[in-house]
Amino acid sequence: MRVVNQIIAVASTLIMLSSCENKVTIETTVNEDGSVDKSFTIPKGDTAKGDYAIKTFGVLVKDGWTKTSSITRPASVDKDGAIHSAEFKINYTKAFPSVKEMNEALGYYSDTTLQTTAIFEKRFRWFYTYIFYSETYHPINKLSLPIDDYITREDSAFIDRLPAEGKKISKADSVYLASLNDKIFEKYGLDAVKEEYFQIMLTLIRSQKIEKRWEDTLRVHTVSLFKQLTEDKNIEADYLPKQMEAIGIPLDYIVAQKEFDALSKRLELKLAFITWTVDGKYNNIINMPGEVVNTNADSISGNRLFFNPPAVKFIFKTHTLYAESRKMNYWAVIVSVLIIGFTIFLFVRKK
Repeated sequence: MRVVNQIIAVASTLIMLSSCENKVTIETTVNEDGSVDKSFTIPKGDTAKGDYAIKTFGVLVKDGWTKTSSITRPASVDKDGAIHSAEFKINYTKAFPSVKEMNEALGYYSDTTLQTTAIFEKRFRWFYTYIFYSETYHPINKLSLPIDDYITREDSAFIDRLPAEGKKISKADSVYLASLNDKIFEKYGLDAVKEEYFQIMLTLIRSQKIEKRWEDTLRVHTVSLFKQLTEDKNIEADYLPKQMEAIGIPLDYIVAQKEFDALSKRLELKLAFITWTVDGKYNNIINMPGEVVNTNADSISGNRLFFNPPAVKFIFKTHTLYAESRKMNYWAVIVSVLIIGFTIFLFVRKK
């Protein structure tokens, strides 16, 4: 039987950056006609981890994604005789005829999927055609407790100016980031999951349509319920329903326990998604058609742009990657030359 306080313990660090890095390379090729080619590449340390990563992005073979696997490092034996297994990576690719179709596949809201949406705009300016593309990560956090009482405007501004993943920050910024992590990953995390369990208990009361005054009774006892939950190491998974019964809430507890188990399972899946996603290291590559003229990329190589945002940038709010490129309209140049030439011809002829 699951122990509820273990879930609470996980919650207190549910979005703490751990030593386990979930590396993902997301590559997008934007075509001039508005079609988009998308790929996700994930190191295959083990099958379970790879499968979970794919579910996190909502990428499944049954939905038309093509799966391939390749060796990144062959098996080997070092000079000390130690055997190293081969390392693999899995890659999922799909071509979308437009951004609209891609948003339908990757932009829907789900408690266990990282939601991303894109924008494609094409503007004609005679000699040049400008193409704008942006991709927005929506908040990782799926818990209902607002973050406003935990972080300040200064904290938010600090997150916005954090550099790309892996780049050094000053000692002062390191201290500030450690303090911010404490606010978010411990104080908020624990309170947010307590609130989720409180909402589950409210649901048990409301689903059986008992008197509303029992909701007030539950609120009065909530602090003591969770205090014991986080301190006692031997509390069973039916602790909360039993405590609701102990304070006199008149529920059908056989029905309530089944509903509590189902709702708790959904919460566990939500927490697992948040934990895995925040531990991610995201290498985003966007290939633009033509010369890049504007972008917030961390680095550029020709028309190939690289973005490495730390996950903290989109834990609680959206984070957008964007680029604008242009391609010369050679036909417009030719037409312009012909018009100028014809105008000169008429002028000379008249003269």
